Amino acid sequence: MQREQEQDLVLVVFEGLLVAVFITVCLPALVVAVPLAIAIDHYGWRRWPTFIAGGGVNALVVLLGGWEAYTATWAGVWNHFRSDAPMDWRDLLGLVPVGFTAGVVGGPVLQVVLHHRNEHEATRHFREVSVKRRVRTQAQRRVGRIRWPQPADRTVLGLRLDGQIRGWTTTYRLRTFVAPPLEGWGRQALILGETGSGKTVTALTIAAETLRLGWDVYWIDGKADHETCDAFLAAAKAAGVEATDGFAEPIDGWRGGPEAVVNRLLATQVFTEPYYEGIARTVLRAAVGNQVPGGLRELVSRLDRRVLVRAVGDDRDLADVLRQIPDRELFGVRSRYEGITWAVGSALDGGWSYEDVPAAYVPVGRPENRNQATEVGAFLLEDLLHWAMARKSRDRRALVIVDEFSKLSDRPGAAVDLVERVRSHGVGVVLIGQTWASLGPDETTRNRLAGTVGMLIVHQLKQPDEAAALAGTGWVMERTEQTLALGHTELGSQRAGNRYIVHPDEVRGLGRGEAFLVHNGQALRTRYGSLRITPLFDRRTEDSRVAAFTALPYRGFVRFGS
Repeated sequence: MQREQEQDLVLVVFEGLLVAVFITVCLPALVVAVPLAIAIDHYGWRRWPTFIAGGGVNALVVLLGGWEAYTATWAGVWNHFRSDAPMDWRDLLGLVPVGFTAGVVGGPVLQVVLHHRNEHEATRHFREVSVKRRVRTQAQRRVGRIRWPQPADRTVLGLRLDGQIRGWTTTYRLRTFVAPPLEGWGRQALILGETGSGKTVTALTIAAETLRLGWDVYWIDGKADHETCDAFLAAAKAAGVEATDGFAEPIDGWRGGPEAVVNRLLATQVFTEPYYEGIARTVLRAAVGNQVPGGLRELVSRLDRRVLVRAVGDDRDLADVLRQIPDRELFGVRSRYEGITWAVGSALDGGWSYEDVPAAYVPVGRPENRNQATEVGAFLLEDLLHWAMARKSRDRRALVIVDEFSKLSDRPGAAVDLVERVRSHGVGVVLIGQTWASLGPDETTRNRLAGTVGMLIVHQLKQPDEAAALAGTGWVMERTEQTLALGHTELGSQRAGNRYIVHPDEVRGLGRGEAFLVHNGQALRTRYGSLRITPLFDRRTEDSRVAAFTALPYRGFVRFGS
């Protein structure tokens, strides 16, 4: 036993000496290779160009006599320490040519070796982290200079980073792009992400692609943001579609007949009791009558008892009901709609609607006065529902994008009805929100909305648990390892388990312009790009919008300014 231990000790010492000699001889190369390997791993640099370039220069240096200088320098160092032979320390410069070029070759090799030295869990984890970091960094560099494909039946959103959804990617010029089928947007979609995470850019890309492929697209903006309006109009113009600017030309919200208008007006309010809702319905029926008002101001002017009684004409029963309504309740109905009129002005009194134009930007209220955005949003959602079910041409496919959905979701009835019912009429809906809570005032409404969507797009979120739960879990084999002190025993175990398809921590760590797409229990990560907002286009000329959009050096996301 003692002899075996002595032999093992001698072997360890011998191996240590060999390692020491190797490190000493290769020290000039390691001085370059180690920091280069760290930089390659940290910054996600590409390895093969560095390896090939370093190998070519190293071969040239060797051909020019660099190897002889290298070996001669080490021989001089050895003789100096062994026999005290004189040496000029400037001769160490002979190590530089081969040492530097060999270090450039060794940097990529060392980075690969470090992440493939064994199959322990810690090594595998750091290897996966390194691969994701490299893919993200390289995608960020490529996205600004690549050419984007334009397939005839797919909407190209961005570069694929990892993951897979069957049938949702396409290859073009040796690069893999995320390209959901066009028909997939007919199953409704939900986009979640914090402010600045890139969700509006994602929606603009979807709008541009669906317009390119022949769908009608309508952007309902709860923020009433001029910058988003300009970007949408520019995207439509670049796709060859003339879009309507809802700021310059207000929408006509009074189409569809008296019953549809009454339902639209009722949707703007929350009634604490059926009694008050019944009074409001009766008053509005009389005010709208058979001649639909042309705007909110005209409607409010009709909310007077004498005017209402005269308006019902021969309908004595309705006239008697109107006479019996207490002044307080009648005044309450008038006050509700006077408030909306003050906030909205003539924003709903225009001359066009969805059936008239192939694309439009519709602001919810006015940006300088958004106090009544919730009520106006409910009005617009009811109008959209009526258009989709009664006024839209059956042979036209359309996509409705609702930005800043939290401004509209406080009226859950209109929101849920729109998402649940319009799909069968050839209308897809994309809802955009900042958090899970922005989908509705209560968990029931949020679950109903989330349960209707066929696609989930998640950008960075600080509280992503509900969104990750929508993606679900997948079956995996989980592995554990046994250790003794700090060493591995090479023993372990495996067990079946479930793991998040999209882990909440990965959602928290998403970069700007990155997102997870989730569909049918599958997920992939994509890179869209970054939104740069500088002073925008001159709103007086559409040509400036078009020029700014079409001059972008790449597609897949919208960039403003220089």
